[in-house]
Amino acid sequence: MKILLSVLALLAALSSASGYKCYQCTALDSQPCTKTVDCGTVNGTTSRCFKSIVLGLVTQGCWPSETCVSPISCCSSDLCNSAPLALAPPPVLLMSLSAAIFALVY
Repeated sequence: MKILLSVLALLAALSSASGYKCYQCTALDSQPCTKTVDCGTVNGTTSRCFKSIVLGLVTQGCWPSETCVSPISCCSSDLCNSAPLALAPPPVLLMSLSAAIFALVY
């Protein structure tokens, strides 16, 4: 877990001064996330803003576009990584989908 957080913090810190402006915080920060950075390229790869929640710990910053996979949520506009991730639990999603299909059929 500490290794993942360290890698996320390191990649968030390795950004150049061009591209999207993103919030940057580590899961260990005790204050609300207000620090911003300009994302550019990391190791020659274009960066986007990211937000990751692992075991309830939130990390935000810049992330290489090609590696944006769960639990990392990426976005491509200034300060887009501030809002909470909208993840519905599978049972709620399935019940909602079932209700919508039932309403359409009957």
